[in-house]
Order: sequence, then C-alpha cells, then structure tokens
Amino acid sequence: TVALAPYALPGSEKLADSIEGAAKTGANCIIMQNHGVLTLGADMTEAYSRFVALEFLADALGQATTLAQRGYPIKQIPEDIRNKLLKYKTHKHREANGEPDPKRQKTSRVPSPLHSDVEDNTILVTAEEKYARGELIRFVRRAYNQCLITASSGSFSCRVKDQPHFVITPSTVTSSDRGKLSHSELVLVEQHAE
Repeated sequence: TVALAPYALPGSEKLADSIEGAAKTGANCIIMQNHGVLTLGADMTEAYSRFVALEFLADALGQATTLAQRGYPIKQIPEDIRNKLLKYKTHKHREANGEPDPKRQKTSRVPSPLHSDVEDNTILVTAEEKYARGELIRFVRRAYNQCLITASSGSFSCRVKDQPHFVITPSTVTSSDRGKLSHSELVLVEQHAE
C-alpha cells in the first residue's frame, strides 16, 4: 500500500515523524511530499520490486488521467485481479541466482580509499556488512540502468542484517556516477546502544 508523508524540512525530526506516521499505517511505499519515495521490504529485492511497481503505477495513472481528460472512461480493475497484481515475492533462494550466502564467511576485506592509513588500503568487514554493500550496489545500479534514478540521485541505504548499523551512499560519489558506484564508496553508519 502507498501512504503520503506530509512535507517537512530535509533531515528534520518532523520529517522523521512524518515518515514514521505513514509507515504506521502499514504502507510499504511512502511518498515523501516534495522529497521522493521510500519503499520498505524484507530485503533489498522486495523493496526494489515495490519501487519499480510504484514507478510503473504512477506512470500508468498519469497516462490514464490524461486519457480521462480527453473523454476516455477509466474502468476499475476487479478486486481479485488487483490482489493478484499487488502480491510481491521475496527472493528466498539467493544461491539460485549466484548471490553469496553471508553466513559462509565471517569477515573479509573490501577496498577503501577512505582508509589510506591501512597498509593494503582495505578494511575488514563482517560477512553481513559485505552482503549489505553488495545488495545496495546491485539495487542502485539496477535502478540507474532502468533510468529510475539519475547519475547523482539522492541517498540510498541498506540495514546490515542482525545489526543496528546500515550502509549508505555518500552525498558525493567519487566516480560521480551512481551507475558506477563501488563498494569502497559506501559508508557504514554504526549505531550503538545508549
């Protein structure tokens, strides 16, 4: 379902409250007035599927509105068909698509130009963080390749599984192109219990 989060200043507590209020309605797609869209899902694949579906439906609604203004009637889709169209499948067998199982490896190294003080210019990350970085890269590149975002579009993030941390795209990308975003450009934001 889709909900509207009323406008508030970017980064403000009021905007966070607005988004939280919209999420509490059970919506999994939230249109942040004058900001953009937030989609929720059990994983990046599900959230991305909702993002693509919302984009498609918004385009279809715009075209239908144009047709209605020109005198063509709009007919409602029967509820049983709507329910079938609104079902989303969570991708449960990642290995079938060649995606790594995050539980097979405890830690690994990823390139990091941000940590030039480290001898081999890499940082040690958990398997869960590495997986979150990969999911975020796949999501951003796919959205970019399907022309759903531009080379410098907003921020994207992915929560690290079983941790209070998340990986986020930086405000500026070294390659200056979201389509060429690399693991090393992502930033880990750590949240610690107070």
